[in-house]
Amino acid sequence: MRSAFVLIRIFSAALALLAAASGYAACSDEDFVTRVGGGDECFVVKTFGAAPGTPTLLVWLHGSVSAGGPADYMYRDAQRYASDSVASVALLLHGYADRNGNASTGDNYNRQSAMATSKNVDSLAAALVKLKEHYRPQRLVLLGHSTGAVFAADILALSPGLVDAVFLAGCPCEKPFNWRGVNPITLAEAVPLGAQVLAFTGSNDTVVPPGLVTGYIDGLKKRGVDARYIEIPGATHSWKSLFNNEIAEGGLQALLPQKMVEKGQ
Repeated sequence: MRSAFVLIRIFSAALALLAAASGYAACSDEDFVTRVGGGDECFVVKTFGAAPGTPTLLVWLHGSVSAGGPADYMYRDAQRYASDSVASVALLLHGYADRNGNASTGDNYNRQSAMATSKNVDSLAAALVKLKEHYRPQRLVLLGHSTGAVFAADILALSPGLVDAVFLAGCPCEKPFNWRGVNPITLAEAVPLGAQVLAFTGSNDTVVPPGLVTGYIDGLKKRGVDARYIEIPGATHSWKSLFNNEIAEGGLQALLPQKMVEKGQ
């Protein structure tokens, strides 16, 4: 049953990507630096260090920001990781805005983690296809926090060949089957064997405890996928707590082609 579901989802995702490639839905002010289209949506992006031909495209996907407010908390770190070899792009998910009022189109399902619906996953994947075609990187790495990590894990499985590695911070990868979103663990068998998967949770994370990701990682490892899980001592679910430490940042460095160069250094 699960294998049939995975095949159906991959087929549906392929159709969505084909529609995007054919220009099915345009983002009128798409420039791949501030906006990019995908499916029926137009996504706001904040781009640092980007130039066509950059070896690695690193795309940052935020969480549900359930407390409200802007969803641009990854901008600073995205800027820090831009270099001559890394085009670093922070993307605002469906229906989210930054502090300047720039907003992506689409439905964020009231800022719930369940917003990773089939439609939303497909439109985001279509936007990533466009970014990859524009920047022509040798490697595409998705970095997702919480809901953003769910999107990253889903796209890794449903769009074979699109993504090379994912960094999953606080991923609720094993949510109950009755939730609205596409559950990463149901897609684990479709993750390409050549992919890299690195997952983190904090030891004090009460939102996404380790048990919501370790089974997913173990399943990938049994299939031969290069998958690792690391627990950050004392960290909570907040992005600053999970990421701004030597363990997590060292893990991201390992997914990139060379040591990152901070902008302005």
